[in-house]
Amino acid sequence: MPLALLAVLSEHGDLVTLSEFHDWYDNEHIPLRLDLSTFLTGARFSAIDAKSPSWLALTTRSEREAGLVERLEVLDRRICEVVWDSGESSKTTSFRVENPTTFIVTHSLGQPALENAVMWAEEAVQKLRGKEEWVRTRAFNCVEAFKTGVGISSGTEAHKAFPFFVLHEFLAQAPTLKWSEIGTDESLPELRKWELYRAYRSLSQKA
Repeated sequence: MPLALLAVLSEHGDLVTLSEFHDWYDNEHIPLRLDLSTFLTGARFSAIDAKSPSWLALTTRSEREAGLVERLEVLDRRICEVVWDSGESSKTTSFRVENPTTFIVTHSLGQPALENAVMWAEEAVQKLRGKEEWVRTRAFNCVEAFKTGVGISSGTEAHKAFPFFVLHEFLAQAPTLKWSEIGTDESLPELRKWELYRAYRSLSQKA
């Protein structure tokens, strides 16, 4: 079975305070999952590109969680299976507590076929390998996607997710990297930039 990624993009909005949002995530939402041995790592990132949603979590339901989720502006949850991985790096531990990756770039791919998505990832990494800040790139197939929140309209288009999700890890922002070298706005939809907010110690890391 391929390794899976749970990517959750969220925006607390006007009905949930930022402190309430962080308290719920840090003390209830994340711990409930990371106390399960099947969750290997967990980290949260904050957007640095002034776009929304502002928060990204990369890794049943209490009354508090159910009630708070209903009031969130946006909750965009995607369950993904890795289809291509450039491999682990000695530069960081990705999302483990010790030496986690501190800057990531995410985007989707509109490629209709798995072979095209894999080919795109391989070609992109050939260009990224020359950047000393680059750490790792992974491409995922989105097997399940769900959007909810008071800021999401009821139309089908608002709930649509692209078939592939790409995650690039960096030591820091790469000042010499122009994303136009990697792809166009049309070929890299939902391009976002994030910095590490916090990495969480999971049960598997306590062993």
